[in-house]
Formats: sequence, structure tokens, C-alpha cells
Amino acid sequence: MFVYGKSDVGRKRSVNQDNFAVMEFDARCGYAVICDGMGGHNGGNIASETAVNVISEQMSELYDDSVRQRNVAAYLSEAIRKANRAVFALSLRAPELKGMGSTVVCAFVMDDSLYVAHVGDSRIYLYDRQGDSLQQITKDHSVVQQMLDSGQISVNEAEKYPYRHVITRALGIDHDVEVETRVLPFDIGRDVVLLCSDGFSNMVPDSEKVLLLRQDNYRLACDRMIAQANRNGGADNITVAVLCGDADNGKR
Repeated sequence: MFVYGKSDVGRKRSVNQDNFAVMEFDARCGYAVICDGMGGHNGGNIASETAVNVISEQMSELYDDSVRQRNVAAYLSEAIRKANRAVFALSLRAPELKGMGSTVVCAFVMDDSLYVAHVGDSRIYLYDRQGDSLQQITKDHSVVQQMLDSGQISVNEAEKYPYRHVITRALGIDHDVEVETRVLPFDIGRDVVLLCSDGFSNMVPDSEKVLLLRQDNYRLACDRMIAQANRNGGADNITVAVLCGDADNGKR
């Protein structure tokens, strides 16, 4: 299993409030998590870093001799809810951190299954190397997505909607949070999982995402994704992470 991630402050921001973690457990198991913080100059950093640390600790505890007999989706959901409680508790203790929060996307690959959990508008895509096709497998928890679902605006209108960054769900805002989970089939020989913050997804159209993923070296692909988002304006912090089945990918 090859896992790799990269983050960049972008061209418009002075502070990077994104945080991420990746881990390869064995040849057929690994995970990645990205959190995009919000809430003041320092609050967003603390929220996303706290969430990533809590989730990473939980993922490390998940991987043991019984991992392949566990309900992984339920475990991911509880790990994110635990991160939510940690961020919320911090915001109550420090007045300057009141209102801080974070999005989260987490992907856990094990054998022929992909487990996904998320809150907010960071995204996960699945790229089919043989079919050269890209599928968004998370749905944003955002005002724009709700308006799209109800038919109030079109896809073209959504791209220019002035409040497109307003999310309807985030970690750290309340004592509990609703976590959305999915379990999908995963072909370790052909599928590539891409996680990203909205600093990448909003700046790079899907047609360009496919071009960037259309190669064998996914360490280089992540570098190029960051560079492309910056070329397209770099309006926000940019974070990407990739999981795929080639254990030697990107190491040559």
C-alpha cells in the first residue's frame, strides 16, 4: 500500500490551517486523514491539528491482529466523534478559541474495501486507473450542496455562488457531530483514493484532476496537484493525500 500526502499554504493565506496524516500499515492496508481548520488566526490551526492527532491515535489503535474482523466504518465514525469532543472541549476552555472548528475526511483501505468517513466540505475522490475515470465519493456538507440537491441552483451557479464556502457541519462546534460513512469496493490493482481540502477541489476542475492522476508516480502527482492549485490562483490552503495499491509507487 502506497500512501502519501502534501500540504501548502497557497498564494493568498499567511497561515496554513490544514493538517493531515497518512500511514501504511501493511501491503494491503493504510489510511489517510485531512482536516481543514477554521475560526480565527490560531483557532483553525489548533482545531485541525487536534482532530488529526486524535484520529491518528485511534487509527493506530485500530490496526492489530483483529482489525480484519472489526466494524471499521463504526470505528472511523467514533474516532471522528472523539476528535469532535476534543476540539469542542478546547474551545470551551479558551475564550480566544471559541467557535473554532474543522472539516475532516478519512479513508481507510483494507484488502478489497474502502472505508470513508467525513464531516464538512473536504472531499474524497476515487480514480480508476484502467478506466481513466474520476468519481467524487463524498458529498459536501454545505449550503451550496443543499441548494443543489433541492434544485434551487444549477451546477454552474454553484461554482460562482457567493456563500459556497459556508458549511453545514463541522468538528468542534457542538458536543457531538453527525459523521457520514460509506463502504465501497476497492480494487488494489486499479483504484487510487484522493483526499483533498477545498483549496484543491475548488481550484482544480475535475478534468485537470484526471490529468494529474494519469501517471504511475503518485508522489510526483501530489506535488503537481499542489503546483496546479497554486497556478490556478492558490486562494486557500491546499492539502492532498493519495492511497493506492502499488507499494513501490513514488519510491523510485
